[in-house]
Amino acid sequence: MPKYYFDVENGHGHESDDIGSEHQTLESVGLHIGKILTDIARDEIPGTHSARIIVRARDEQGNHVGKGRLSFETEW
Repeated sequence: MPKYYFDVENGHGHESDDIGSEHQTLESVGLHIGKILTDIARDEIPGTHSARIIVRARDEQGNHVGKGRLSFETEW
């Protein structure tokens, strides 16, 4: 099964995924991007007024295969 890597950018900088995870399809890769975004948002958004999180997926050859982005902002 192909392995994909999920790199994250957020307010704390850039984290490269050196471990990766196996996915049968690109649809599965996209769903995993969404899971990563929601997991990070749950941990980082409470207690902040704004956040921007980007997850980029790459295959074993380093080719970009997908991206997800989440932005959050409150005003009062």
